Amino acid sequence: MYGCTDLLAHIAATMLDDDDDDDDDDDDDDGKVDNDYKSLLINLDCGSNGVCESGKCHCMPGWTGNLCDQLPCDARCSEHGQCKNGTCVCSQGWNGRHCTLPGCENGCSRHGQCTLENGEYRCDCIEGWAGSDCSIALEMNCKDNIDNDGDGMTDCSDSECCSHPACAEHIMCLSSNDPVEVLLRKQPPSVTASFYQRVKFLIEENSVQSYAHMDEYSEK
Repeated sequence: MYGCTDLLAHIAATMLDDDDDDDDDDDDDDGKVDNDYKSLLINLDCGSNGVCESGKCHCMPGWTGNLCDQLPCDARCSEHGQCKNGTCVCSQGWNGRHCTLPGCENGCSRHGQCTLENGEYRCDCIEGWAGSDCSIALEMNCKDNIDNDGDGMTDCSDSECCSHPACAEHIMCLSSNDPVEVLLRKQPPSVTASFYQRVKFLIEENSVQSYAHMDEYSEK
């Protein structure tokens, strides 16, 4: 069994002998052998991060690889990733420093594609599904008077249908103003104002809702 140093010397001597047998006067070949020998020294050298034992490099703590020139990863990395010089590169669908965190929750519930974006996996849901794991059904048919997504609301009563042309003018889809913005545009009521006077801004025209009218209410 050759040690690292003896092995290199043996290989180099063999290369030199072979070269001498071929042509003792060929200087170009001698240069090639020297370069090959240097290459072997570099490739088999354990460097400053390991020692050669029984013809193999035994790395110091914190280093790994055949030449002890690679940084190791946590042992958990091998379960769902590959170690690349100290960095655990996760397989599709896994996240985290050691690739131990599921990247796409519930496998996107079979309603989406798990994709990598900015170093993180996420679900791209197919049409009709939403949520971080694509498990939330959306109301897609907005003219059949059926609660297709099982949330208790049908057609235009479901906010998911508000982008549908059939619901553009539906009362439940008309946008409303922010109450704070409405208050900032108005003179604040006096300290002696009645309850009705203090809250009537809620039902005034162009206020925060569109389905109630002033004439339906009274100060009394």
